[in-house]
Amino acid sequence: MAERYCKLSERERRKKSTNLSQCLNKKILNDNKFSDKILEMEDSSYK
Repeated sequence: MAERYCKLSERERRKKSTNLSQCLNKKILNDNKFSDKILEMEDSSYK
């Protein structure tokens, strides 16, 4: 996999890097939203 990445042009590398960053950011946001929902549910169950 690393060999194939090394053979990519600079433009293709940037594109892949950007796509990966966007994917990770989206996953982090979704995880945070999920955590917030869990906290809300826990708070409401204690009331």
